[in-house]
Amino acid sequence: AKKKTVFVQIQQILRNHGVQHLSKEHLKRIREAARKGGFKDLARYLKQDKGDADKARSDSSSTVEFQLLSVPEQLSRPMGSGVDERVPFLPDVWQSKLLDVVDSRNSALVVAPTASGKTFLSYYVMERCLCRSDRGIVIFVAPTKALVNQVKAEIDARFEKHYKYTGTQVVGVFTRDFRENELTCQILVCVPQCLQILLMSATNLSWTERIEAIVLDEVHSIGDVNGEVWEQIILLARCPLIMLSATLGDVDRFEKWLKEVEAAKGRKLYTVKHGERWNDLKTWVFDPSKPKDEGLVSLHPCSVLKPESA
Repeated sequence: AKKKTVFVQIQQILRNHGVQHLSKEHLKRIREAARKGGFKDLARYLKQDKGDADKARSDSSSTVEFQLLSVPEQLSRPMGSGVDERVPFLPDVWQSKLLDVVDSRNSALVVAPTASGKTFLSYYVMERCLCRSDRGIVIFVAPTKALVNQVKAEIDARFEKHYKYTGTQVVGVFTRDFRENELTCQILVCVPQCLQILLMSATNLSWTERIEAIVLDEVHSIGDVNGEVWEQIILLARCPLIMLSATLGDVDRFEKWLKEVEAAKGRKLYTVKHGERWNDLKTWVFDPSKPKDEGLVSLHPCSVLKPESA
């Protein structure tokens, strides 16, 4: 564990600053840390002596093997990241494209793996709504009550706003078991059945006109038992839709239908498909026979493979 920590720290310093921008004193300290950590080839490379550097390149198996076997999640995966003043991080090209779609007041279908970085778009839409006025509304739709509670907690932690007049809250919740501030908040987190009720109620006409965007998380749920509810929301929505999914099946067929629906409302649909995730997912099992602090055991990636049926 200590060796892994040393490796990651050295790697982050070199990535963020580069060898050419570090002082001789700093390089000396990094070389010493690399040598003590067991990365002698890396220490020789950082010595910036041509002979030592060439030797390190030809004998770099120890550091390379350690990277691949122990910390593969730290491998660099450049995706064309660049500065974008709209977000506090370096977005990839596909993420910047999504920001452009949102700013153009059009709808987006985002198909990307879990942990790939698509949910940031939801919080960008929310922040923009909160900053623009006290009247705009963003609705986040999640398929389960558990996910609703999780998103609500995340919003509470991210956003805080002081209103000039009382009666308006930042976030509200509406599920079949619980409702709070659903018509007086700027960010409503709810399950699809409850949003369907609000959109179809004649008494909520002025409220629906204030909705700036609807985020449909796990939109592949449209193919489940209650899929007609998701379909009605898409058809009833007067505002841009941000639809997110990691496991959408027939993307082309769904995209074709969505384009027809959005075109009838005077909007365009942009589809962004991204197949990479920043961090790999790892499979773990709990072994009750081991000591309490060693109970979680990492499984080899091949454990998820299934043999072909005869």
